[in-house]
Amino acid sequence: MSRSDRIERRLAAKRSYQTVPFLRRSRTLESILATTCVLTLIVLKIASQVGLLAGSDSVGTAMALICLLALLVAALSVLFICTLALTGPVYKKQLDFATGELETYGPIDKFAAIVLAALIIGALGYIACRFPDVFV
Repeated sequence: MSRSDRIERRLAAKRSYQTVPFLRRSRTLESILATTCVLTLIVLKIASQVGLLAGSDSVGTAMALICLLALLVAALSVLFICTLALTGPVYKKQLDFATGELETYGPIDKFAAIVLAALIIGALGYIACRFPDVFV
């Protein structure tokens, strides 16, 4: 195989990133995660400040529930990303030069997804058992 054929094959593989399903692209998952984290931090900051400034217990309780909801949404988005990583290939934009195809999440990425999912499920289970009245 000539050098120009290899280059053309690699360019074709690089272009194939756009044909990968939207939720199987690493950039999409990274964007979802980053957006969720930033929005959660913004909501937590605003709600905690409003809860501290308000003199009413009902406003403070409402702000605590908003904070809990924001954390729950962040946890669910991480679980969603972990599920996608564990149920099929997630393609990176980089090429694997050994095969000439797009790189995918490897065993270490999948192990990290398992650990994150286990931690989140454990934390949610602990909160649900420790504070059952929060979820009622």
